[in-house]
Amino acid sequence: MMLDFGFHNETANKGYSRKFFKTFILVGLKELNLDKRKIGISLNLVGNQKIRRLNKVYRGKDNQTDVLSFPLNKVLPRNALRDKTAGGILELGDIFISLPETTKKAKKENRSIRDELAILTVHGFLHLCGFDHEHGQSKARGMFHIQNKILNRLE
Repeated sequence: MMLDFGFHNETANKGYSRKFFKTFILVGLKELNLDKRKIGISLNLVGNQKIRRLNKVYRGKDNQTDVLSFPLNKVLPRNALRDKTAGGILELGDIFISLPETTKKAKKENRSIRDELAILTVHGFLHLCGFDHEHGQSKARGMFHIQNKILNRLE
């Protein structure tokens, strides 16, 4: 498997490593049968100010959120993902996770911060792969089903 994984931690908390996040992406690629493709993904751990600015600029929502995904291909056909003959790296896009929002959500959901980061990483990854939970119940069910399958493989 070839994964070009960029990791940037813009927070003061350096307790989360590139390897920690890459593990979730690798399991996701395997679950989606994408482990034979050359894939590029960037994950950015940020603070509330940055996530709020990104949310406002790109989604028109002036508030913090826990995770944002920015796919490089707005509509990525499934066959493009599965095409093992395609040359070069398929750049999926960027994931931004707010560590303060993650911490707040983990406390609210009575989960560890690490578990919440795993959920958000897989969630963001699935958005990069074209999954969506905001446009219909069946799409949401499908996305959360796959998200849970990936997370269960990690246990």
